[in-house]
Amino acid sequence: MPMTFIQGHQIILAHRDLLGMLRADHVQSDLMLGVVRNTSGRVLPDWATVRGRRRLIVRGSEDASHRRCQICNRHFYCAGGELYLFPTPAMDAFIFESDIGLVIRPGTVDKRELAGWRKLGVDNLRVLPEPRDGLGELIQI
Repeated sequence: MPMTFIQGHQIILAHRDLLGMLRADHVQSDLMLGVVRNTSGRVLPDWATVRGRRRLIVRGSEDASHRRCQICNRHFYCAGGELYLFPTPAMDAFIFESDIGLVIRPGTVDKRELAGWRKLGVDNLRVLPEPRDGLGELIQI
Protein backbone atom coordinates (compact mmCIF):
# COMPACT_ATOMS: atom_id res chain seq x y z
CA MET A 1 0.00 0.00 0.00
CA PRO A 2 1.55 3.34 -1.01
CA MET A 3 -0.44 5.63 1.29
CA THR A 4 -2.74 5.33 4.28
CA PHE A 5 -4.10 7.43 7.16
CA ILE A 6 -4.00 7.39 10.92
CA GLN A 7 -7.75 7.44 11.49
CA GLY A 8 -9.10 10.11 13.79
CA HIS A 9 -5.94 12.19 13.49
CA GLN A 10 -5.98 12.98 9.77
CA ILE A 11 -2.30 12.22 9.36
CA ILE A 12 -1.17 10.79 6.04
CA LEU A 13 1.40 7.99 6.00
CA ALA A 14 3.17 7.67 2.65
CA HIS A 15 5.67 5.14 1.39
CA ARG A 16 8.99 6.86 0.65
CA ASP A 17 9.17 5.22 -2.80
CA LEU A 18 5.90 6.96 -3.69
CA LEU A 19 7.22 10.29 -2.42
CA GLY A 20 10.37 9.65 -4.47
CA MET A 21 8.31 9.73 -7.66
CA LEU A 22 7.46 13.37 -6.98
CA ARG A 23 9.85 16.20 -7.78
CA ALA A 24 12.19 16.60 -4.82
CA ASP A 25 11.98 20.41 -4.89
CA HIS A 26 8.16 20.23 -4.70
CA VAL A 27 8.28 17.75 -1.82
CA GLN A 28 10.76 19.97 0.02
CA SER A 29 8.76 23.18 -0.49
CA ASP A 30 5.21 21.83 -0.10
CA LEU A 31 5.37 18.94 2.38
CA MET A 32 6.60 18.38 5.91
CA LEU A 33 7.78 14.78 6.38
CA GLY A 34 8.12 13.02 9.70
CA VAL A 35 9.29 9.72 11.13
CA VAL A 36 7.00 6.70 11.55
CA ARG A 37 7.60 4.31 14.43
CA ASN A 38 5.97 0.98 15.20
CA THR A 39 4.44 0.14 18.58
CA SER A 40 7.89 -0.88 19.86
CA GLY A 41 9.36 2.51 18.98
CA ARG A 42 11.42 1.18 16.07
CA VAL A 43 11.67 3.59 13.12
CA LEU A 44 10.03 2.33 9.91
CA PRO A 45 12.45 3.82 7.34
CA ASP A 46 10.23 3.12 4.31
CA TRP A 47 7.41 5.32 5.63
CA ALA A 48 6.91 9.01 6.42
CA THR A 49 4.20 11.07 8.02
CA VAL A 50 3.08 13.77 5.59
CA ARG A 51 1.62 17.19 6.31
CA GLY A 52 1.07 19.76 3.60
CA ARG A 53 2.09 23.39 3.76
CA ARG A 54 -1.19 24.01 1.94
CA ARG A 55 -4.40 22.07 2.60
CA LEU A 56 -7.39 21.65 0.28
CA ILE A 57 -10.93 20.55 0.91
CA VAL A 58 -11.87 18.12 -1.85
CA ARG A 59 -15.58 18.75 -2.31
CA GLY A 60 -18.38 16.39 -3.38
CA SER A 61 -21.68 16.81 -5.16
CA GLU A 62 -23.97 14.69 -2.92
CA ASP A 63 -24.91 14.47 0.77
CA ALA A 64 -22.38 17.05 1.89
CA SER A 65 -21.87 17.90 5.53
CA HIS A 66 -19.23 19.80 7.38
CA ARG A 67 -18.36 21.24 10.74
CA ARG A 68 -15.68 23.55 11.96
CA CYS A 69 -13.62 22.54 15.00
CA GLN A 70 -14.11 24.94 17.91
CA ILE A 71 -10.51 24.39 19.03
CA CYS A 72 -8.37 24.43 15.86
CA ASN A 73 -10.83 26.19 13.49
CA ARG A 74 -10.31 23.46 10.87
CA HIS A 75 -13.08 22.30 8.54
CA PHE A 76 -14.17 18.66 8.67
CA TYR A 77 -15.96 17.87 5.43
CA CYS A 78 -17.64 14.77 4.03
CA ALA A 79 -19.52 14.31 0.75
CA GLY A 80 -20.19 11.72 -1.92
CA GLY A 81 -20.77 11.88 -5.64
CA GLU A 82 -18.41 13.55 -8.05
CA LEU A 83 -15.31 14.97 -6.36
CA TYR A 84 -14.03 18.40 -7.35
CA LEU A 85 -12.13 21.43 -6.11
CA PHE A 86 -13.60 24.80 -5.20
CA PRO A 87 -12.20 27.42 -5.06
CA THR A 88 -9.14 27.35 -7.30
CA PRO A 89 -6.12 26.12 -5.28
CA ALA A 90 -3.37 28.58 -4.36
CA MET A 91 -0.77 28.96 -7.07
CA ASP A 92 2.20 28.88 -4.67
CA ALA A 93 2.18 25.08 -4.24
CA PHE A 94 2.32 21.95 -6.40
CA ILE A 95 1.42 19.33 -3.78
CA PHE A 96 -1.44 19.77 -1.31
CA GLU A 97 -2.71 17.79 1.67
CA SER A 98 -6.39 16.83 1.79
CA ASP A 99 -8.68 14.48 3.68
CA ILE A 100 -8.53 12.02 0.76
CA GLY A 101 -4.74 12.03 0.32
CA LEU A 102 -2.36 14.18 -1.66
CA VAL A 103 -3.62 16.49 -4.39
CA ILE A 104 -0.96 17.11 -7.00
CA ARG A 105 -1.05 19.68 -9.79
CA PRO A 106 -1.16 18.23 -13.31
CA GLY A 107 2.30 17.80 -14.81
CA THR A 108 3.96 17.41 -11.40
CA VAL A 109 4.19 13.63 -11.70
CA ASP A 110 3.87 11.22 -14.63
CA LYS A 111 0.61 9.33 -14.03
CA ARG A 112 2.02 6.32 -15.91
CA GLU A 113 4.64 5.90 -13.16
CA LEU A 114 1.92 5.87 -10.52
CA ALA A 115 0.03 3.15 -12.40
CA GLY A 116 2.55 0.61 -11.11
CA TRP A 117 1.24 1.00 -7.55
CA ARG A 118 -1.55 -1.42 -6.75
CA LYS A 119 -4.19 0.08 -4.45
CA LEU A 120 -3.32 3.65 -5.46
CA GLY A 121 -6.20 5.61 -6.92
CA VAL A 122 -5.42 8.49 -9.22
CA ASP A 123 -8.34 10.76 -10.07
CA ASN A 124 -8.50 13.94 -12.08
CA LEU A 125 -10.22 16.66 -10.06
CA ARG A 126 -11.90 19.49 -11.89
CA VAL A 127 -11.91 23.00 -10.45
CA LEU A 128 -15.49 24.25 -10.58
CA PRO A 129 -16.58 27.91 -10.69
CA GLU A 130 -19.29 27.27 -8.05
CA PRO A 131 -19.66 24.58 -5.37
CA ARG A 132 -22.26 21.87 -6.02
CA ASP A 133 -22.75 21.04 -2.34
CA GLY A 134 -24.53 24.29 -1.40
CA LEU A 135 -22.01 25.14 1.33
CA GLY A 136 -20.31 28.15 -0.23
CA GLU A 137 -16.58 28.80 0.09
CA LEU A 138 -14.78 26.79 2.77
CA ILE A 139 -11.21 28.00 3.18
CA GLN A 140 -8.96 25.54 5.01
CA ILE A 141 -6.52 27.01 7.48
